[in-house]
Amino acid sequence: MSTTKATKPTKTTAKPPKPTPGGGYTVRDAEGTRFGAALNSNACGISGADPAVAVNPAWFKSANPNNDPICGKTVAITGSNGKTVNARVVDKCGACESDNHLDMT
Repeated sequence: MSTTKATKPTKTTAKPPKPTPGGGYTVRDAEGTRFGAALNSNACGISGADPAVAVNPAWFKSANPNNDPICGKTVAITGSNGKTVNARVVDKCGACESDNHLDMT
């Protein structure tokens, strides 16, 4: 497992960011960790998503994560180099301590 920090989080909120008009999410001042393996065994039951992202469990609102509206949504992730990647939400990140911490493939 390799770890990459995008930027240091500046604040934590009690809820996920609001969706953008296209139905995706943009997270600002995020902390990111990167896992080299695909997240095929995941809370949303989505396989083959690449790139994929696991988000803080606070983003999930449904008792059954497979039916949660966050599953399959996109998160725009911009690295320190300015490059933006859109990743599909496929899992909960149990190790994510803040709402703006993302685990990425």
